[in-house]
Amino acid sequence: MAIFHTFLTVGLIIFGLYIVQKSKMRSPEDVLEDIKGLDSNLKTNKNDSLSLNDEYLQYGLFSKSDKNFFLLTKKVLPIIFAIGFLLIQPLIMELELKNSIFLSILGISIGYIYSNHWAEKKKTKFISEIEYFIPVVMERLVMAVQAGKDVLGALFSITDKNSNDPVSKLLKTVLEFVKNGATLDKSLNEVALKIDSSALRHAFIHLAMAYKEGGELTAPLRELSDSTQSFYQESVEEQIAKLPGKATIPLMITFAGLIICFVTAPLLQVLDIAKGVKLP
Repeated sequence: MAIFHTFLTVGLIIFGLYIVQKSKMRSPEDVLEDIKGLDSNLKTNKNDSLSLNDEYLQYGLFSKSDKNFFLLTKKVLPIIFAIGFLLIQPLIMELELKNSIFLSILGISIGYIYSNHWAEKKKTKFISEIEYFIPVVMERLVMAVQAGKDVLGALFSITDKNSNDPVSKLLKTVLEFVKNGATLDKSLNEVALKIDSSALRHAFIHLAMAYKEGGELTAPLRELSDSTQSFYQESVEEQIAKLPGKATIPLMITFAGLIICFVTAPLLQVLDIAKGVKLP
């Protein structure tokens, strides 16, 4: 049975290395995806519509390397958990066939659940960063418009090479569509619909309307900047209000442990006395 355990562990390691090596190779699907993406970008000017099918944008993955690393991590995590469970098997149970199979399936299942949890946590963190940087970017946009630029020119000026926050990266994605022939308002609406953030959607849709309707831009953009700042402040206050509720269960467990520690010694003494007392 130990031989099967060794073969299973080595096989999972080899399979994991194969996945890592395969991820470095350019598959035919990647080439086809790039061709379709280029073709859709070239057709935006003719159809006057967008087709943004990048599902990884909501995780904050803008480059191809980041997407590949994200996919590789999700694939490898279940195998890593399975290998880890098999490595600790001699410490917790006997090296039997059923135990090895059970631990392998358990490790893969836990790894799969953890990989999904890790992906959702990454998505939540990205949305939190968006809500943090929206007021800053909107304020920079207002300053650029007050300097005499229109909305499009102001967007190009604030999304320079030094702008690495998530909102600026999303605006760079919008401007890439504009460079390929799409209108700014439709580009903003399309990108906003891909991100599960009400603050970003409100800001981008409001910005698209300001560009489409024209007129005086400083006042509506100032109002937009103030509203995004108020939204972020309210979200922070809401998180602070939830902290006492989150701390209730840990405090209950802590006090229960302290009470058990204080009561254990007297109870042991009472039990010792009760054992020494003879009934009449």
